[in-house]
Amino acid sequence: MDSVLKTHFKRVEVALASLIDSIAKFNPNPIHARDLVAANAELDKGLQQRKNREVTVHQLNYARIISLRNTSKALDNQIRDSLEQLAVVRKEVASTPATKPPPVSSVNSVSYIELLDYARRISKFTSPPSYRDPITSEEIIDKVTISKTSNDVSKLVKGIDEQPNNLLESTNGQHQRLPSVQKKIEGEAIVSTDAAPTSQISIINNNNIWFEYLNPRSDKPWTPWPYEETIRRGALASIQVLINQGIDPATFDPEKGAELEAERKRLMDEEDQHREEQKHQNEAQRKLQRSSNMRSL
Repeated sequence: MDSVLKTHFKRVEVALASLIDSIAKFNPNPIHARDLVAANAELDKGLQQRKNREVTVHQLNYARIISLRNTSKALDNQIRDSLEQLAVVRKEVASTPATKPPPVSSVNSVSYIELLDYARRISKFTSPPSYRDPITSEEIIDKVTISKTSNDVSKLVKGIDEQPNNLLESTNGQHQRLPSVQKKIEGEAIVSTDAAPTSQISIINNNNIWFEYLNPRSDKPWTPWPYEETIRRGALASIQVLINQGIDPATFDPEKGAELEAERKRLMDEEDQHREEQKHQNEAQRKLQRSSNMRSL
């Protein structure tokens, strides 16, 4: 804008100088007068535009100042309210009566470090009060056999003692049982020994039933991490399905859980089917290899 005004001023100066020169030479020319009038009009127009532009900038600046004043006033009010609330809270905290915690009884106080050290030292030498060592099958067979045999032999000896004296022979003043009686005793013992496994089987079955009831996962090896089947049945599998589909689990709609569950079951069925097919293929390969080995032999 300033360069435009400078151009207008320069034009006015040139037109005015030309008019003065023509008058000084006693040869006035109306053309120089018209050029001066036109240059003056252009200068007036440029000054008016600059004035309007300055007014516009001034108005904008004034509006900006008013807006900043309002913002400053609102922030001052907010700071004042915050200070008032802080003063009220501080007054309430100061007026709250202090209470003393109940004294801690030190009769049975034990440091956790001492407790852990004690547990570490005795853990491998102790067991729960209800713990009992499992009875092996050999011990069961021995106990049942000895008990049954002793009962049968005692009954048989008692019956023999009640027999007439002609069943006994006297040798050197001592009574001895006849060989037939001795064979009978041995036969009874053998029979009782053969009958022992029935009781042994029933006892083992009862122990197995109780053991399975108390520890249903005894037939599975223990690992500190979940099995693959457990993970595939849980929420981790559902989250993995969402990730595979390009869905963010944090923004997933829970109402679509049925569709997700159906998709997860479908994937599980496909994986199970693929695993079964792989198993059958491996079995067929093993059979084929076994048959080829038999043929080579």
